[in-house]
Amino acid sequence: MIKIKDGHARSERTEEEEEALLKRELETLTDAERATLELVLQELKGASAQQPADSKLLDFLGSAEYKTPPVDIRTFVKDHYYLGVTCDSIYPKLLDDLIELFEGGNYTEAVMSGSVGYGKTFFASVGICRVLYEISCMRDPHASFGLAKDTNIAITCFSVNEDLARKVAYENIVTKLKASPYFQEHFPFTPTKKEVRFPNNIWLAPRATTDTSALGLNTVSAFIDEGNFLENTKSRSPESKAENLYTQVKRRIKSRFERRGKLPGMLFIVSSKRTDEDFTAKRIQASINDPTIFVRDYALWDVRPEEYFHAKKFKVLCGNAETSSKILTPEEIAKFEGRDAPDGCVIIDVPEDFRRDFEQNIEDSIRDLAGVATVAIRPFIQRREKIKEAIDPTMQHP
Repeated sequence: MIKIKDGHARSERTEEEEEALLKRELETLTDAERATLELVLQELKGASAQQPADSKLLDFLGSAEYKTPPVDIRTFVKDHYYLGVTCDSIYPKLLDDLIELFEGGNYTEAVMSGSVGYGKTFFASVGICRVLYEISCMRDPHASFGLAKDTNIAITCFSVNEDLARKVAYENIVTKLKASPYFQEHFPFTPTKKEVRFPNNIWLAPRATTDTSALGLNTVSAFIDEGNFLENTKSRSPESKAENLYTQVKRRIKSRFERRGKLPGMLFIVSSKRTDEDFTAKRIQASINDPTIFVRDYALWDVRPEEYFHAKKFKVLCGNAETSSKILTPEEIAKFEGRDAPDGCVIIDVPEDFRRDFEQNIEDSIRDLAGVATVAIRPFIQRREKIKEAIDPTMQHP
């Protein structure tokens, strides 16, 4: 389910959703797989934290697919052998989110939205490195994914143009891989003009959103960067360019890799917020009843540790189409005490460090720093409450 608090969305699975996912997983098993699972459960019967049980059958099955069992995500991020020192300063909240994403089970898509600068792209780049690492541990990725040996398996990074896509791929992903003793020793890569190529025909492919050649790749995982800033298509379709790209990429991942309703890899959608009708807002809305979509939507001060900011805070009313946003006075705060904000509005607490930003440009600050969607990028009518004040309900419409 999606929880909304102070204008921010967050995915949290309920027990019912966990049970439904497990049931769906069991329904995809063949008779042979079901029988194997029962044997594994028998071997694990009676296990506890004090006396963990071993399953030789489970170990055998793992060794059949993996030449080396993947380490847990915390070790992958924090142990210098895997990503060097590149993640030493990762914020604890983002590390917790990575653990939930990769070890929570059955997530196929991650939507990272909210303010600028809290680490959305960094988070997704670590996620892409993790996908590459898990593939590197496989004995035969093509056999596992059901692909011909001579075909590529691609992780594709999309951005507004090829230069930005390469910047995302090289500065955020390849920098981490170059710092990694593991990748240098076990999964070395060679940059070419268009891709970064790994053993077993695995590619990291930066592409512009306009590059149709990307649709011919066997994309197992993708990274759509700043989707809210892609210009709308000139076609008659009501869908935005980002939505069209998302639909095509998702369709190709499903057509090439879906096996009995299950998908490998991960699709990362990363963008700062713009308006309440932008691409990530629509993806979050679509995820309300889809527990396979992971959503995180933060203000800048939600992610960085508390000691980064002033303890004192001020309150801001984030407005809607009728109500203008404003910094609340003590008298206005008292008026709202125990009452909800007007429909479509939220009241947020902002560290005192950002008061000047909000005083100079409140709408931009709400969107870029607080990570709360605004009605428009630049409202045509700034003081929207004046429209309501100009209406005399006692007069008859002509």
